[in-house]
Amino acid sequence: MSGDVVWHDPRPILSVDRITATPAAYRAVQRAVVQQSPKRNARVSPQVQNALDHLQDMPPFAREREIKTGRYSHFSPKERAYLLNAKY
Repeated sequence: MSGDVVWHDPRPILSVDRITATPAAYRAVQRAVVQQSPKRNARVSPQVQNALDHLQDMPPFAREREIKTGRYSHFSPKERAYLLNAKY
């Protein structure tokens, strides 16, 4: 070795950055509260409303896949259009 020294410190590097995501910075929302939100629509059937509740927890690509070819593909074209255009 021509004078090259390799040094390895086994101690971890500790961050000095302040962590802002503390338990006090967020709160849990009960599912019952979420289901009572004003997005409920009296014009749609309970099955479509139940589908809306399940679809809101999915990412957009999975939501579209389930409506077009998956679990909710048995709905009428009008109901599928409603599910695709709903605001999540």
